[in-house]
Amino acid sequence: MEDTATKAGILKLCQISDITYNQMVLDSGNAYAKKHCQNEGMFSALTHSKIYWLWYTNQFMLIDKALVECPVIPDHSDYLVLKGWEGIAKISHYEYWLRMHDHRRIIAYPGKQIWDDVEARLMGQVIDEEMKGQGND
Repeated sequence: MEDTATKAGILKLCQISDITYNQMVLDSGNAYAKKHCQNEGMFSALTHSKIYWLWYTNQFMLIDKALVECPVIPDHSDYLVLKGWEGIAKISHYEYWLRMHDHRRIIAYPGKQIWDDVEARLMGQVIDEEMKGQGND
């Protein structure tokens, strides 16, 4: 479920459009799925699962909520100053937002219900192909 106040906060903070935001959800969700799937069939089943997208958009929104509510991120500035192992760097809010949604940084993992849905979809595909093969005799 979408938190409209959080999304509006991200659109303002990062100075992006609704289309850019939605494309980022889709792209990062697909990248996350690709990382966790062993083959193309599994990837296809996962990314066509409504349950997966509900779970993923929730994870996405939790990150956004943390960014919008973070007291150290000034909304009056065009950039953030980050201090890390490599020294001090200035990055835009948008660049920081992209980094936070990098699929390699997300440590959450879909639950059993999502993988059960993927398994059912894959089994359905196998059965459909088997039925088509029997019809060609």
